[in-house]
Amino acid sequence: MSQPTRGPHAARGPQLTRGPLPAAIYWRRRVVALVAVLGVVSLVVVPVRLVTGGDDPADQGGEVALAGGSATAEASASTPAATATTSPEAEKKKQKKAATPALPDPQGSCAPEDVVIRPTVAEAVAGRPVTVVLKLRTQLAEACTWELSRASFTWKLTSGSDEIWTSRECPRAVPGRELVVRRDTVATTQLTWGGRRSDADCSRLTDWALPGWYHVTVAALAGEPRTSQFELRAPTPATITASPEPQGKTGKKQADKQAATKKTEKKKRG
Repeated sequence: MSQPTRGPHAARGPQLTRGPLPAAIYWRRRVVALVAVLGVVSLVVVPVRLVTGGDDPADQGGEVALAGGSATAEASASTPAATATTSPEAEKKKQKKAATPALPDPQGSCAPEDVVIRPTVAEAVAGRPVTVVLKLRTQLAEACTWELSRASFTWKLTSGSDEIWTSRECPRAVPGRELVVRRDTVATTQLTWGGRRSDADCSRLTDWALPGWYHVTVAALAGEPRTSQFELRAPTPATITASPEPQGKTGKKQADKQAATKKTEKKKRG
């Protein structure tokens, strides 16, 4: 049998190698390889960031804010301590206030003989009303109530043997008041003397008491009288300053006076 004939290329066999490729193909392959590498890196990095939380600036900002909040909290916590620091004087007042015991409540009425009253006069000027301060304490009862009234109290003012004023003639000078009197704490109240002598009608037509030394004597019913001395001072005269007259008016007055004197002398001569 005759062998089939082959074409001119059949005897060469298949080609195993190729010649050099264009440069564009090489660059295209490099780009594809780079994209593939980046894709792989992204697939690895993104899950890791999701797990670890990453170093997001927002997270860092949160840490900074948290640190700032802690600093603010610490500063706020230290502020009350600074505010709570008080001066020695304030601390002493606070301790004194804390050490002051509460006043006892009154238990019934005071026995008249248990009440001790002392009068004092701080300032007195003739021709003016005078304030008399009464200081009251009990001798035995810790605290009780006492009624200041015309029936339970009397007072008078004297100068030597001269009785100047008395509440017997002026009972209205004893106001009705209920006072809490204690043994360990002084209670105070005030009375007013009009500054004049008293008469049977307690009128206002009597003379003013003159400047000098006086005694005020007070007593509770069944109690021991107490006396205090004070000075009734003379009032200080008001100082009047004359306004200087203008020079022109003074000169005119002097000229008129001189003219009148000359006229008088002429009349005498004539």
